[in-house]
Amino acid sequence: MAHISSLRKQTETLEKSIVELAIYSDGSISIPDAWEMNFSERELAVKVINERNLRKAGKDPNQHL
Repeated sequence: MAHISSLRKQTETLEKSIVELAIYSDGSISIPDAWEMNFSERELAVKVINERNLRKAGKDPNQHL
């Protein structure tokens, strides 16, 4: 069971990295791409976008959790 939990955590980390790469490289997520994402992927994308916006505004995203 610990192995499965480890794999899930690695998957989440990979997904976050991919979304961060797309967002921080000034990429965007198109409407067709968003429709193809599952709920957790969209939720992660929104979280990363919100963190980026807070950083651009000069705020610490860790204080706005």
